[in-house]
Amino acid sequence: MTMMLLMFLSQATHAQHLQGKLFFKIKPNFEKEIPLFNSKTNDNIYNTFWQQAIKDYHIIQIEKAFKTDDAEVQKIYRVSFENYDSIYSFVNRLQNENYIEYAHPCPVYQKFSVPNDIQSRQSWVFQTISMDNAWGLAGNNKSTIAIVDDGVKIDHPDLNIWTNPNEIDSNKIDDDHNGFVDDIHGYDVADNDNDPTPPVSQFWTHGTHTSGIAGAKTNNNLGVASVSYNTVSIIAVKCTNTINYLSNAEDGLDYAINSGANIISMSWGGKDTSSYKTLHTLIDAAYKKNIILVAAAGNDGEDSVNYPAGFEHVIAVGSMGVNDIVSKNSNYGNYIDVMAPGDTIYSTVVYSPYYGTLSGTSMSCPLLAGLCGLILSIKPTLTPDQIEICLKATADNIDSKNNLKYTNKLGAGRINAVNAMQCATNNNIQKDIILSGVEIWPNPTNNILNISLPNSTKSNLQILDMMGRTILYTSFTNQAHIDLNAYAAGLYMVNVYNETGIATTKFLISE
Repeated sequence: MTMMLLMFLSQATHAQHLQGKLFFKIKPNFEKEIPLFNSKTNDNIYNTFWQQAIKDYHIIQIEKAFKTDDAEVQKIYRVSFENYDSIYSFVNRLQNENYIEYAHPCPVYQKFSVPNDIQSRQSWVFQTISMDNAWGLAGNNKSTIAIVDDGVKIDHPDLNIWTNPNEIDSNKIDDDHNGFVDDIHGYDVADNDNDPTPPVSQFWTHGTHTSGIAGAKTNNNLGVASVSYNTVSIIAVKCTNTINYLSNAEDGLDYAINSGANIISMSWGGKDTSSYKTLHTLIDAAYKKNIILVAAAGNDGEDSVNYPAGFEHVIAVGSMGVNDIVSKNSNYGNYIDVMAPGDTIYSTVVYSPYYGTLSGTSMSCPLLAGLCGLILSIKPTLTPDQIEICLKATADNIDSKNNLKYTNKLGAGRINAVNAMQCATNNNIQKDIILSGVEIWPNPTNNILNISLPNSTKSNLQILDMMGRTILYTSFTNQAHIDLNAYAAGLYMVNVYNETGIATTKFLISE
């Protein structure tokens, strides 16, 4: 797909998508209704619906979309066809079949970086989040971060690049049986080959830049340092052939899951939820495999939700700069989990002199992913939920340093690396440990909700509606008094948690 086409689509009624490709998901026990088909093999199709669809839309292929062995993911199919202009007609026809759960075009996603001039290294980042002390707590365990992006310069001398221990290079065999041949350092799912390196161009440096933030070699007298301090290696996932957009992000996630990644960093997203059902299914599959998911909030500079950051089980990261001031381009809102430095971040790039500066939530995302890797170095058994609790429970509230429009819309605040590391060493950090002595009243209520703790431990308060959407996020010490007059009557969930555990209950706002 050309850039011209993408620019045109961005102005159209529907969200950006790939030409001639769509996803659909079947309901349980309907596998026999779906014929796997390839026009080159002239397969005989006996299902009359698909016979007609193949003719009407000039279908080239019908295939299982992904290799991930999750029951829900395996219900997703991909159709490739030549009658591009009829994609929404095709989607509507599929949705009218009783065995189809959903159908939508294959979307593309925008990368969330803001180009800037090359500058000197930015020590303010490490000072702001107390990295010096956090590095001193690093353990010996190693983890992997999949950078699902526009490619990674895998021969960059300053990157800790993953080498697949179970794959033999260049033997054209899938030695580790993960569905990908010769994936030694990662994979290019857009071209279906094992070279995830992007073109040498300033327009193709996004994934290499984010890789350096998450996993640059550190303390090697070269280039830049990373938050993970040599405790992670980067799995390079190239999932596009298009400048500024990711055309095969779902396939990139599929590879990241099957490569055994511990953490997936996603510095991209979009807003059209109708086209992201397949993405959501893959996100849920990754979470079920205990993979930590981190996503950029987006660079619209507004209170709006981008996905995958807005999905449950994904840690959504906004961007701030020097003195904890929110970046002018950073999104904010109730779905934000934490903030991290994202302004003028110096890191690795694909072109000479191989280092440069970019800004945006794209940079905040891998910074947080790298910190998650550093936390895993001391306790690799922590679950994604436990990591998220530590990050939020130890973050520094920065509301008072910013415009009033950001109040309660910056998540738990700006990450504090050393405090998060100390939280991880606490043997009591479990999501299923119930905080004792927490009182939440009255219930039902019609105007205010009171929360009290028996001690002075800093805690976080999250209120969700019954769709699982966060509508309030704040922190408190001993007591909190929440004004509910702005919320509609109905049932809600409240979570109170800190580094020692969580207390959860439902409450009713009455008429």
